Amino acid sequence: MKIRFFFESFNQTSLKNGVLALKEKLTTIKGLPYTFSDTLFLPLKKKKFCILTSPHINKNSREQFEVRIYKSFIDLTFFSKKIPLNFLLNLELPINIKIKTIILEF
Repeated sequence: MKIRFFFESFNQTSLKNGVLALKEKLTTIKGLPYTFSDTLFLPLKKKKFCILTSPHINKNSREQFEVRIYKSFIDLTFFSKKIPLNFLLNLELPINIKIKTIILEF
């Protein structure tokens, strides 16, 4: 069985800490043979916004904002059909990390 974990965050250091926390939790699973791939970081996405502060008079007064979204993923492969569901349901990661789980093969 192959499971892919997608991580998404606005802060790169918290993303790395969340991935390390997941890898540490994986070491606590005993009795099931598994492997996991290295962390693969996806390209950085930047969104830029420009807001007019004074729309009526001065069009040159603008404020610019930028949002950076960091993404990465890990593939986890179990060599048996048995899945540790309590592990998947009780993942505790930092608050500012969005995680998505996809089952690739069953």
